[in-house]
Amino acid sequence: MGAKSQGSGIGLYLVDTLVEMYDGTVTIADRDEWVSEPDVDGSVFTVTLNRA
Repeated sequence: MGAKSQGSGIGLYLVDTLVEMYDGTVTIADRDEWVSEPDVDGSVFTVTLNRA
């Protein structure tokens, strides 16, 4: 898992499709804003969708 995993990219496609369908947003924050564990690297992705 993580940055070294060999994914197919389908996850990003699905997120993009749903965000567009529901006029939503995707925000990205550095993990330091959310996780207090020093050994954890990465980012936090927040997906917000409007109700249909």
